[in-house]
Amino acid sequence: MVQHKVFLVHHSVDIEVIKRYIIDPLESLESHHNLKVTCVYDSSHFTAGKTILGNISDCVKECSNIFVVLTKTALDRNWVKYETLLALEKSQQEGRLCITLILFDVDPQCAQDAGFGLLTNAMMIHVEPNRNDFENILLKRLIQEIREPRPLQPVRIAVNLSVGQAWSHYTGYAKIVLPELKQRICTSKWFIENRGRFPVMEFNLIPHTAKTVRYLYELNSSIKYEGDLDEIKADRGSFKGRPYKVPVYSIEDPEEKQRYYFVAQIPNSLSILNKLETQSISDDGQVPKFTISSGERCLQVARFYFIYNRLVNHPENLSCNDMITLVHYKDDCSVDQLLLKAVKEVCSTQTNLQQATQELEKVSIKSRPEADSCSDFQNTVYIDFHQDCSKDVETGHSVTEFLHRHNIKVWDNKRPGKTDLDNLKCALNESKWCVFVISSEALHKEDFRLLMFRCRAAMHRSIFENELRLIPVVDEITEEDIPRDICAVTYLSKQEPNYLHKLLNIIKCGSIKIEGKVSGRDVHQGLAWAYVLNYLQVTLKDHIERLKQIRENYPKDHVYTKLFIIVPSSCATKSLGALDKDENGHQIDERFKQLPEIHFINKAVGGVNRPYQLIPYKLQTDDMTYIVAVEYPNAVLCLKEMSEMSFVSGLEQQHLHDEAWKFKELAQNIIDTTPSVQNKAKLLYYDDSRLTVADAMLEVLRDEAMNFIL
Repeated sequence: MVQHKVFLVHHSVDIEVIKRYIIDPLESLESHHNLKVTCVYDSSHFTAGKTILGNISDCVKECSNIFVVLTKTALDRNWVKYETLLALEKSQQEGRLCITLILFDVDPQCAQDAGFGLLTNAMMIHVEPNRNDFENILLKRLIQEIREPRPLQPVRIAVNLSVGQAWSHYTGYAKIVLPELKQRICTSKWFIENRGRFPVMEFNLIPHTAKTVRYLYELNSSIKYEGDLDEIKADRGSFKGRPYKVPVYSIEDPEEKQRYYFVAQIPNSLSILNKLETQSISDDGQVPKFTISSGERCLQVARFYFIYNRLVNHPENLSCNDMITLVHYKDDCSVDQLLLKAVKEVCSTQTNLQQATQELEKVSIKSRPEADSCSDFQNTVYIDFHQDCSKDVETGHSVTEFLHRHNIKVWDNKRPGKTDLDNLKCALNESKWCVFVISSEALHKEDFRLLMFRCRAAMHRSIFENELRLIPVVDEITEEDIPRDICAVTYLSKQEPNYLHKLLNIIKCGSIKIEGKVSGRDVHQGLAWAYVLNYLQVTLKDHIERLKQIRENYPKDHVYTKLFIIVPSSCATKSLGALDKDENGHQIDERFKQLPEIHFINKAVGGVNRPYQLIPYKLQTDDMTYIVAVEYPNAVLCLKEMSEMSFVSGLEQQHLHDEAWKFKELAQNIIDTTPSVQNKAKLLYYDDSRLTVADAMLEVLRDEAMNFIL
């Protein structure tokens, strides 16, 4: 008997149709076709307490086939698009076609417009329910896909464009700005004068088209630019003391007749997706023309949304956690209304529960007790629910009684005279598992967020010990209504058959390590395209004019017109403050010295003013002196930082050199085939364990200097 496991990507509201026409027929094949098929299609197949992304990734890896069921309701679901991308990656890794689109009464053109256009018709099963024999035709096609895996067709899938963009924005902006943002907001005049109307976080607008604007008020006239928060400065690559400007915007509530203030931007790294869709890169005969379809763009935007959110809120990045709100929108929607709604929701939460937040921050989470000091710890469960919801109280008691019958201790050790907060501390420190019962009734209680703050405290304990021990049990709550505090954790539904036995199995099997890796394979792709089209096209626009100004001070020297972009094999410089000095400030090579004339230009991108610099150096040979502009790209620094965070990125040190070389090759190819930057920049990869920057540059200058001298 041949056994197969298939993963069904779908929208939960379509489950009845999917069960009738796909799941039940496939799982009934054993008696007629000598084929045993197991369908994985909902959270009942997930490991509760484990992150949703981790569960989805595991399912994609374990299943031999992935069927993406597209109905009219599923077309715009970001989760469907994200799971589709994971399936595409699996296809690439295994060299065979693992994914099939099932279009259920959906026109292929609609699927293409919605973001699935990168999959060819050969990967599609078009179901027409009006045909009398459609059920048999569908089943035959499904059996064929399962039994006869096809080799991967030559379809270019830019799976890691969004990964590079997400990491670039995180390392180059978020991890620098977000830890400082709370203090900057709370000390600003706008926050002090408008308490309760300025949320302490940043709003990241994620446009469906990936198209950015210079300033956010270009999106809607009701959005007003107010000014910038106090500047944040940090050394970044060869840019010493780079200023980070954080703009403040406001928008008026037409009903309340008062303005709300907020920090917001469109991540500029995202715009590369729009550029690759709308711009055609010239072909030199060696480098393939690279553009993406609207379908690929939609998929990549969805993936950026999930990966960036996961990076910022990763357990290892506590200083960035809960400091962003992502707002996904389409061009035809009212961006101002979406923003206003998001801002008001955060303001309401932060204002009403500020005191509760401060108290919960005082909860001291101790390390897990040793077995000999607390023998009951392994078998103790803390159960929490809303005391004013009769359904939740009843469920909580049912769970308690069931666990007692199976020799699991439920924490009930409240200390007389202690506050609820003190008792919560004890419960979290003395219980291995925390079970939170949440019903649809509880969601509408005014003080529901207090329950969620207790839930968050339990989540913090999981982060502290790098093990998930939080199990939400939800009752009649739809996927869309799952509270944000637990949306990343797989939950148990009370409506699932035998949910109590599933809960017991989880508790007995032990805690689950938090998985946090975000794939770093081939991340150079997104970094290279964004570096050239988002950065070099801006900074090189008036590059020659800036060099001419510098030349006025050095009329006898040779000014090399290309920008040198150095890529050391180690992806690091001896000093991030300057390329010509070591970490102690000593000159590395007497032939190579930085000049004082540093030129800046400022450009607005994604609602933020960004500085672009040109740093000139003097390079002295025996018979000639060159003036050269040199920089160490943030993209390479991003690779270095990813390798240092391999426990998150998955980019191990042994693969770092390969990614750096691929970045250099791809970026140079893009430069050589893009008219606006052609012949204006030279990437230089060199072994910095043997050579200095001067040695590497002199080899290039000897070959081509006379062709590129002012």
